[in-house]
Amino acid sequence: MSKVKQADIDRLIDLVGGRDNIATVSHCITRLRFVLHQPAKRPTKRDRTIADG
Repeated sequence: MSKVKQADIDRLIDLVGGRDNIATVSHCITRLRFVLHQPAKRPTKRDRTIADG
């Protein structure tokens, strides 16, 4: 299993519109699920992959 890098976390937060746009976050084994205050700021399909490895 790979380690989570702070740069990846910061990029993910930016992609969903910043910390202030995140209402809640939940997870399962393969996904993070965000509830956003302003869903229009969510990532496009192209932006969903943030790290290649």
